[in-house]
Amino acid sequence: MIVFKNPQRQWLAAAEQERAQLLQQRTIIDNRIAELNQTIRALTPIVQNSEQTINMSVPQLCLKILSFSGAFQTPTQVRDGLAGMGIQINSPNPMAVIHTALGRLVTSGYVESKSVLGVMQFRITVTGRAALQGW
Repeated sequence: MIVFKNPQRQWLAAAEQERAQLLQQRTIIDNRIAELNQTIRALTPIVQNSEQTINMSVPQLCLKILSFSGAFQTPTQVRDGLAGMGIQINSPNPMAVIHTALGRLVTSGYVESKSVLGVMQFRITVTGRAALQGW
């Protein structure tokens, strides 16, 4: 017995199946676009209103970071704290800027330092806290 399978019927079934898959994908994409539009609408006013200029020097910012904790912190931790505040130091070597600022704070008595296994660590002093509040 010979069975004839119409190739056009197979093409039609394949086209209908692909269309169904694409419509399902489009529904998922449309839903995601709607979610993103909602997120953008919610975040736009917040971002526009949060733009502000920080009128503080790098040493003042380092003091601010050190004031959040009474513990000694490494320059890397200070850098990470600045990044957490959304502050980036635009310099070819931001760690050098942080090291210099911390060194000046030690010289001025606002910060104390110690070396632990060759790694310098810094902590704000009482004088540093008073100076920070005066700024």
